[in-house]
Amino acid sequence: MNLSLPAGSIYRTVDSLAYLCMDSEHDRLKMLRHARIRRVKQLLRWLPRRTNIQRYPVLKWFSERARKHPFLWSFKVANTTPAFYAGSIIAFLPLYGIQLGLAFFAAVFFRANLPILCGLQLLSNPLSVPIIYPLNFFVGKRAIHFFAFGGDPGNWANWFNSLMVGGFIIGLIFGAVIDCLYRVAAWQAATQYQRIKAHRETTRHED
Repeated sequence: MNLSLPAGSIYRTVDSLAYLCMDSEHDRLKMLRHARIRRVKQLLRWLPRRTNIQRYPVLKWFSERARKHPFLWSFKVANTTPAFYAGSIIAFLPLYGIQLGLAFFAAVFFRANLPILCGLQLLSNPLSVPIIYPLNFFVGKRAIHFFAFGGDPGNWANWFNSLMVGGFIIGLIFGAVIDCLYRVAAWQAATQYQRIKAHRETTRHED
């Protein structure tokens, strides 16, 4: 019988036990910060980075250029916000198959984080497309009807327009949601870091 556990489960168990054993608030804050960093690293290992971008299809054609732009790898809010919006919109548009190439050019144009922008393209895959495209069509058709633009709803061009409009709307909403979540997480991380820094300063003055 195989009793092995996923690495993530082992890390969480060890973190929980270590957290309970800690006496000072400073040590607990450091523990939480390191746990957050480890979770981020586990997520990033599946996404393109400077060191491995040449391994990804399409992106490998632009790897040399991508390494020359630091903003493509920055996780500052100024770079993540356009990545969340542009990445979500591209992911929901009916452009399956050319998304990674579009994601790269969007990252350069908007000075956005490339790993986030490309990672969001995983939302659109052979399993999710049969769900996403009908939803796009429904939302797009309603939007076109509400704003009274478009032609014959039976025309194939208007079907495509409905898919595009719906994908844009859903992508915009999805991008706004994850951008807000990221900002909250970034604020929590910054607050936690400031508390650790303040504790260090207090300890240094006491010594």
